[in-house]
Amino acid sequence: MRHAPDSVCDLTGISIRGRIQGLAITFTEQALSLYWRAEDHDGICRALLNLGDYYLESEEGEQAFACYREVMELQSIAGNQSGLLSIYTSLVIAYFTYGMDETAEDFIQATLMKVRHVKSPLTRANTYKDLANILYRVGQNG
Repeated sequence: MRHAPDSVCDLTGISIRGRIQGLAITFTEQALSLYWRAEDHDGICRALLNLGDYYLESEEGEQAFACYREVMELQSIAGNQSGLLSIYTSLVIAYFTYGMDETAEDFIQATLMKVRHVKSPLTRANTYKDLANILYRVGQNG
């Protein structure tokens, strides 16, 4: 994973979109560093999840998956079922994005197994909604 530079001044020669995406990644990396320093577990996971999403959009799959794996590990250690469900749905999107349909389907099944054991109706509802949105978009593009 990239480390945030001390300054964000050397973005010359990159398209405006590339500069904006680069700044989003840089600022998120800076936030991540501060969350680590503050020992803010939720902030760390949110920042890593956002970084993974940014890397996925930037077609930097290896870095995206590294972020997602780290979130999954942190949420597992913390026993945060809601957080695990969130990263599972992100992984479903990532695997579909990279044409890894069988792995995406495995994560859908894993998500469905986990969501059955979650007590919060809101968490279950959000997970089903997220899966429905993913599957709808995949169906449109498939």
